[in-house]
Amino acid sequence: MISNKKWILCVITLIFTTQIFAKIQFHPLSGLILEVSPGQLAKSSLTIYPDADEIRSIQYQLASLKLNGANAESLDIQTSTRYSDIFSSAYNPVTYLSGLENSNPIEVNFRYRANWVDFPGVYNGVLVPVDNANVRVNKYNLKPLPDIPIKIVIHPKTTLQLSTSKLDFNPSSLDSVITKKINLRLSSNSPHWDLYATINKLSDGKGRDMPTNRVRVRLKNKNFSGPWIMLDQPKKILSGSATAPVDIATLEFMIKQNKTDKPGIFFGDIDFLIKDDF
Repeated sequence: MISNKKWILCVITLIFTTQIFAKIQFHPLSGLILEVSPGQLAKSSLTIYPDADEIRSIQYQLASLKLNGANAESLDIQTSTRYSDIFSSAYNPVTYLSGLENSNPIEVNFRYRANWVDFPGVYNGVLVPVDNANVRVNKYNLKPLPDIPIKIVIHPKTTLQLSTSKLDFNPSSLDSVITKKINLRLSSNSPHWDLYATINKLSDGKGRDMPTNRVRVRLKNKNFSGPWIMLDQPKKILSGSATAPVDIATLEFMIKQNKTDKPGIFFGDIDFLIKDDF
């Protein structure tokens, strides 16, 4: 018996298409970080490294920032490049590359001055390209542009200044009330703060103490006098919210001298404590 076998040779032709995908990189790879305290100016920069095949103009802008996972109010972050003479808002489109760099790196500068009303914390956001990704990939054979992370760290800060560092009470009689005034100047970026005052041990250094409840304080302004508050333990005397440096109050201190008090010089400290809502 004669059998016929047919062998079929299948020829598969693979066609490779070579495409050039230009891309850009940025440094540092972690993105932009600005750290600042209120009233200070923070500066930083990004370096953009384009491929030689990157021949299109590229713009970026800052998307919304988040604080503790929630949308935060816009911070006044500004940026400039070699293609802009002045700093402008990073929330607006800014040209990072012109397309004529021929692989030369470009530095993008950022700055931010923290206001006292900018709450402390870590703000996270992203710089996004102002570009049509589909057109970039399908028409120009370019890789999609990367998003660039941005982090703004605002440190908490509260300051308190006193118009004097020393109060002297010199009684003029054996049974008298003596008062002294000091002015307070405060600044804070805390959403809410409370100011406490207390007096520690009053002693003559020779084993004799004066009761701390003899010393009292009250708010004393032009048209207002608050109630007297004993300072034998920390007492809240004032509250407020975020503010630039401002004269917040005048405090009047009082000490009562009794006839039975023996002569002597007593020393002590009035401590101010601020509780911040950070």
